Amino acid sequence: MTSLNFTIEEFDSRSADDAAFTPVWELNEALRREKRPDDPPRPFAAYVARERNLPDFILVEQALARRNDGALIGIAGFGFDTSGPNAHIGQVDVSVLPAERRRGVGRALLAWAVERARVHNRRLLFMVTSSRIEAGVIVAERIGARRGLENRTSQLVLADLDRAMLRDWQDRAAERAADYELLAWDDTYPEEWITPFATLCEVMNTAPREDLDVEDDKVTPEKLRSWMRSMIASGTHAWTLVARRRSSGALAGFSEIFWTDANPTILNQGATAVHPDFRNLGLGRWLKAAMLDRVLRELPNAEFVRTGNAQSNAPMLAINVALGFKPYEATTIWQIETDTVAAYLTT
Repeated sequence: MTSLNFTIEEFDSRSADDAAFTPVWELNEALRREKRPDDPPRPFAAYVARERNLPDFILVEQALARRNDGALIGIAGFGFDTSGPNAHIGQVDVSVLPAERRRGVGRALLAWAVERARVHNRRLLFMVTSSRIEAGVIVAERIGARRGLENRTSQLVLADLDRAMLRDWQDRAAERAADYELLAWDDTYPEEWITPFATLCEVMNTAPREDLDVEDDKVTPEKLRSWMRSMIASGTHAWTLVARRRSSGALAGFSEIFWTDANPTILNQGATAVHPDFRNLGLGRWLKAAMLDRVLRELPNAEFVRTGNAQSNAPMLAINVALGFKPYEATTIWQIETDTVAAYLTT
């Protein structure tokens, strides 16, 4: 695909060498600085390790927009989970440097993504926009995409955390959830627990999905093993806390946190969820408090924790607000039929 002053070329992140990755990393760093200028740079080695070690069940294809002078000015990604459910959905991401927008670059990258969606028989496309990049929202509205799920990213400043409240939440758990204990797993899932934990992870299917056209996810031990292999190979650390009922051995809830040695100041809170059969015992607060208590004790370089929630997930937002999480970024998952995008691109 060509235009007057740029070309579109495909890029294989799983096999590219360091020399090919260098300009792609530089492009992604420029895009990151626009979105999150206060964050530290992502080192080249950390970026490449993540790109080369995606989970086995995730298919990702990428394309680059290269100006005729050789400079990279945009990137697109198309991907999906190959493990079974949601075979109708493809995830699209298109990013263009600010100075190169409104010149047809994003349109050309989007056309490439539509072609890949048709090759893989994906009838519906998901796209994510950020409140920090107005151009993304404008494009989503222009092509006719529908808002599917509104999310809020919140940030906790660890120095401001109320440690007395953490102690109180953990003390109250001893009263309300006396028949429960917490299991701590670092960087991997123990084989003796991986099958029941995979079943527990499907509790995330009860999280708000608002208007998204999605099916329930299926979590298997094989997917969890692949996920953890990817985390370890990419240099990401993972802590998982699991609430277990002693009397029955049932796993009732869990909470996760992730970080990298390359950026130890910013932690990412993953899922925190409690199975409906075990709710209203304070397990969610216990899991969150115990995890943050460990962070304070064992990760002295950590400064911030970020987490994402659906705007409609009132119970989890209430816990996060009580802990001191404040709004940091709003994101929207948009959905649009592949044929609708293709029709727009012909106009």
